[in-house]
Amino acid sequence: MARLDRAPALSNVCSVLLLLVAFFARTSAAAPDVVPKMSIERVVFQLAEGDIEFAFFHEVAPKTSAHIFELVSEGLYTSNDVFRVHKNFVAQVSAVTSRTLPFMSVAQRDLANQHVPLEVQEGVRHYEGAVSMGRNDNPNSGTSSFSMLLGAAHHLDMKYTLFGKVTKGMEVLHKLETLPTKTEGIFVMPLERIAILASYWYRAHGPLHLHMAGTEECKADLEDMNSRFSVLSGELEVAQKGQIILCDEQQQVHKKCLPNKTVATPSCAHGPLHLHVAGTEECKPDLEDMNSRSSVLSGELEVARKKCLPY
Repeated sequence: MARLDRAPALSNVCSVLLLLVAFFARTSAAAPDVVPKMSIERVVFQLAEGDIEFAFFHEVAPKTSAHIFELVSEGLYTSNDVFRVHKNFVAQVSAVTSRTLPFMSVAQRDLANQHVPLEVQEGVRHYEGAVSMGRNDNPNSGTSSFSMLLGAAHHLDMKYTLFGKVTKGMEVLHKLETLPTKTEGIFVMPLERIAILASYWYRAHGPLHLHMAGTEECKADLEDMNSRFSVLSGELEVAQKGQIILCDEQQQVHKKCLPNKTVATPSCAHGPLHLHVAGTEECKPDLEDMNSRSSVLSGELEVARKKCLPY
């Protein structure tokens, strides 16, 4: 009898041990979330609904990032479209071979049809804003179509290449969710075409420096203005430092001459490429001249952007 009484107890102990082993196995297997380093390069897609920007995860998906970046640099996403908008899931960009402007060289078409391998990393997860490569059943079949996630989709983790993140324009993507749609097979698609009117890239840590796809004529214009902006930025930095010194000296004079009165701090505020002048009359002409030249160059840059991004 004693032997029979111990059998159920032993069985219960074994069951508990098995559950604990399974629990710890799952816990140890689940990698902690990884926050990848973002590139300083930013891609911009201009839609009628607004602009969308994203950065690359070069360290997580180097081959995919380089491939998409090259397609953007060639201007191949301009006139393309967002063909799929599945609420709370994805907004998916079409393959560039489906765009309305068919002006693609043989080399560009070969690039557009080039496949990239699956690139995944434990802990890099599909949250809202993730930029993830599209593909068919073959994990190494991605070409140029990709999705921007409208919500978390962790069932895609380790199965689809997550190569970037939306840095600006999530409100634009969510605006697309409100548009009328139709369902074709597994795809939820907008009734009206959502065109990418223009696309370009720039460096986030390089203010006043733009890189755009366009003609050689446009590239030369932009490089010339970028060079002039760089010189002017240096001049303004020197002027700003001088202005700070002047403000400090002025404050000391106020304290010396008006020791018993409350004195407002001289205004030394300035914005990018524009200084609010507070100081001697001698400094004002120099600073006003640089502010004037900054305004002119800003206007020229805007003209060049419109010229190089006509769509």
